[in-house]
Amino acid sequence: MKISARLVEENITLSFNAMETGKLVSNEKIEANEAVIDFTNGALTRFLIKLSSMVEQSDELVIGSYFHVLNDLKRVGDHAENFYEIVAEMSSKNLNFSEKGRNDIKAMSDKVMQMLVISKDAFDNLNKTELSMLDEFEEEIDAMKKELTASHFSRLAEGDCGMEVSPYYSSTIAGLERVATI
Repeated sequence: MKISARLVEENITLSFNAMETGKLVSNEKIEANEAVIDFTNGALTRFLIKLSSMVEQSDELVIGSYFHVLNDLKRVGDHAENFYEIVAEMSSKNLNFSEKGRNDIKAMSDKVMQMLVISKDAFDNLNKTELSMLDEFEEEIDAMKKELTASHFSRLAEGDCGMEVSPYYSSTIAGLERVATI
């Protein structure tokens, strides 16, 4: 599972960097990582299913936790691909977020990355000390989504942002919020 977590973290970092810079340099790496994530997820899921029939009932909760973590890693990996695809599509159409939009997305993606780091540390090191921060971050990100969406519509109304960029911005903000709830 550590391999999957490392690859998911790498893909999120690569896609966040692409969102920040607009540079498409990592598609092959993201796709290769996602293939390993998918394979690992399938193999570990099959193993856990077999294992669950052989363990005592008290261990089923631990196995269930691993299923949950595997599913979460898979979903975050899928979102990383989606973020990169948004950047690629915008690039192909020669579209860019406004500076304010880029800064807002950066602030939200930084919070999401902090959550991922805390989650990874909690799982890898059985470190529960910062887990309560995840709830706080999730609430902050929920509030950010509302605030950033309102701010975006204000930029649209004022002409500071083009309508053709709106679906990409909304998808990015919604995707970041979904990652935060995983």
